[in-house]
Amino acid sequence: DKTVSSENIEAINKMLDEGYYLAYTTGRPLNGAKKLIDKLKLPKKNCFLLCFQGCVVYDLEREVVVNAHPMDKEDMLQLVKELHKRDYYIEVFGQDKFYCFAYTEATKRYSGLADEDYEVISGYDVLKNQPIYKVMAIDFENKEPLDQLREEAQAGVYPFDSFFSSS
Repeated sequence: DKTVSSENIEAINKMLDEGYYLAYTTGRPLNGAKKLIDKLKLPKKNCFLLCFQGCVVYDLEREVVVNAHPMDKEDMLQLVKELHKRDYYIEVFGQDKFYCFAYTEATKRYSGLADEDYEVISGYDVLKNQPIYKVMAIDFENKEPLDQLREEAQAGVYPFDSFFSSS
């Protein structure tokens, strides 16, 4: 239900008061994750936010990115072009927003659900000039093409790690 109990907040604060550090981890983009931390009223002192499965490390207390590892540009472009060629709906995530090639129901659904900014783009040039941390191929109606993509990724066809979700 996206809530944190008062008992858990109390335990977190006790741990932090004792000098420990805490890292909240998520696959979410940085902006959406920061909004969630604020919404849940989670502590920020001595706390870090690991976004995009750890590709971005953000110091919540100092409000600064302390480490970032974007995708390799050539690998990312190869993946995006292949997904685009297959006519998948794609979201490509930079640090501040995601990029998509068309506004669809999926765009509306994800941007609302994750509270993320987005930009509809017509080509790959924008992606060449941005650090990119995550690429998502989405199909809410037909799971088989994504299953095929997962099999190809697991077989090493693409130079990336993969994570698939059915939700």
